[in-house]
Amino acid sequence: MTERKACLGGYGVLGLAALLLDLAAKKAARHGLASGPIPLVLGFRLELHANPGVAFGLSRTLGWVIGLLGLVLLAGLTLFYRNKTRHARHGLALLWAGGLSNALERLLLGGVTDFLFIPLPRLPFVPLPGLYVNLADLWLVLGAALLLLELSFHAKGGGRVPSADTLRPGSPG
Repeated sequence: MTERKACLGGYGVLGLAALLLDLAAKKAARHGLASGPIPLVLGFRLELHANPGVAFGLSRTLGWVIGLLGLVLLAGLTLFYRNKTRHARHGLALLWAGGLSNALERLLLGGVTDFLFIPLPRLPFVPLPGLYVNLADLWLVLGAALLLLELSFHAKGGGRVPSADTLRPGSPG
């Protein structure tokens, strides 16, 4: 097996593990939180929330269309970033895991299972009391952040994102 295939297989493992972890957490939430919310700290709580739309409960009728468009966009990003650094490939693996998990739930259940309530500050420009999210949402945010990191280093002419080894104090790189 070539080094490239082994490397790509590792990203497949990351994506599959993230996908399965999210689906398992959603299933556990549907069963374990059916009797009511569980308070955590600082207003956070575990609470079952069925979301038929997209992020933040928007577009309840077009959730599947927006989800499908998101997967098409992700396919394009995959083609663009497939030969980039490991940060980009990690980001793509997480984006695929989050996107596929939410798409599968929309297809099979008619909506996405959210289970963590994150309170938002009460400000005039913040119309929601909080956000309901799941692990797939976390994967999507982390994946997008990794792609933005990759893009910012290339846009500045810095080439590849530095590895952790080159960022250590006293290292030669």
